[in-house]
Amino acid sequence: MWVLAVESTSLKSVFWAGMLSCAACSGAQSGTKEPLALCSERLTGVAPALEPASSGELPTSELVVRGEVAEAQLLQLIADQIPATLAHEKDRPIGMPGRVTYTVTRGALDSNVRDGTFHVTTLANAQIEVCKPLGPFCVTYGRCQPVLATTVSLPLLLGSDFGYQPLSTSVRAERGCQIAGFDVTSRLTSIARDNLGAIQQRIERSMPPLRPWATRVWQLSQNPLFLDARHCLRVTPKRFVQTPAKETSTGYQVGAGVDLNVELTTECERRAEAPPLEPLATEPKLSEAPALRVAQLVATESATRQLTESARGSFGDGEKIDRVTLHPATLDHQNTILLETELHGVSCGKVWLKAKLTPTPAGALTLSDVAFLDSDPPTSLGDLPTTLAKRGKVTAEFPFNDVAKRLNQLLESAAAFADERLTVTAAVGPPKLTAPVVTKDGIFVVAELPAVVELSLRETPR
Repeated sequence: MWVLAVESTSLKSVFWAGMLSCAACSGAQSGTKEPLALCSERLTGVAPALEPASSGELPTSELVVRGEVAEAQLLQLIADQIPATLAHEKDRPIGMPGRVTYTVTRGALDSNVRDGTFHVTTLANAQIEVCKPLGPFCVTYGRCQPVLATTVSLPLLLGSDFGYQPLSTSVRAERGCQIAGFDVTSRLTSIARDNLGAIQQRIERSMPPLRPWATRVWQLSQNPLFLDARHCLRVTPKRFVQTPAKETSTGYQVGAGVDLNVELTTECERRAEAPPLEPLATEPKLSEAPALRVAQLVATESATRQLTESARGSFGDGEKIDRVTLHPATLDHQNTILLETELHGVSCGKVWLKAKLTPTPAGALTLSDVAFLDSDPPTSLGDLPTTLAKRGKVTAEFPFNDVAKRLNQLLESAAAFADERLTVTAAVGPPKLTAPVVTKDGIFVVAELPAVVELSLRETPR
């Protein structure tokens, strides 16, 4: 055992320097890894040859209006157009049989839909007397009560020009009439057919023209619908659609709709001209789940800023994301996004990746399916795609929940001015983000808002 006493200042310095050197040697021997230096690896980051993205197409919205009316209500509306007495004449000469006096009154009504045509059949009850002139008198020698069935057929589908298709009428004898060997059924049927022409004209005059209404709605689409002082909805109609009427257990259901594009924007000037009214389309059925699909553009610059702010920071072993620039481009004949990612950590420079944007329940778009464009990326950046997918987010400026709230306010106001004979049910449901649309100008965030408009005829007006 020995002790060395060190008293001089110079000797103490030598002692502690030796001790530190030994500690360093000991650490190196234990295998501790020294941190890599900043920018120890330089990335070439050569930009790929980019084909710009196309303008893209906004998703189509379907606004569907369904109306239902009970058969009894509809028949009453039709009965109001048909007089109770269909025909009446006294002492009309009919040749050899003599003279006829008859009264034809409207009976029960029945209806059905066949081959897209609405048929209304009325049983017409006739009271007939036939007499033979004898001097100043006309001696009645026969009476009968025939029954005629008169049918008015109205095609429910409009023409492509929004015009009504021609009505048709028919008469048949349900119960004939013979008096003293003379059959007066054919003569009575001919008289009833002549009177049906007046009824047909009366019904046609009561049917309002629909093309002016469709044109007006089409033109109103040029007016933006303001959501606040800066934001509005711009509607671009594509076509009106009709579908054949359906017979239900209680009556009839008809449906019509309009296909349109809806964009939420800050460019809210009124358009100078409305596009020409498209021909009315006919489809076997309308969408069972109609919805407004509202698209809101996040410009490339804004998307770049949001991605950079959400993804920036350290990852992996000394790596650091400094900036993420979004580039809309065409890849494999489809619009997609490329990410020019700038790194400033152990690796410095740029690297290029491709990705998709996927909606989340929280109302944001997150990066997904992130992958390097280079087939042989640096192994040190293996965590970069996962990191970008975990952090990268893009959101729209205007809340879609506020869109639904504003539209429901407008629908409530509009329903208050509806015809007093109608019950109107209209509502816009909560928004749900769907697949975004990549365009040359950026990303359209798309929200789907279920929309329901239903009409029914009141039992009695308000």
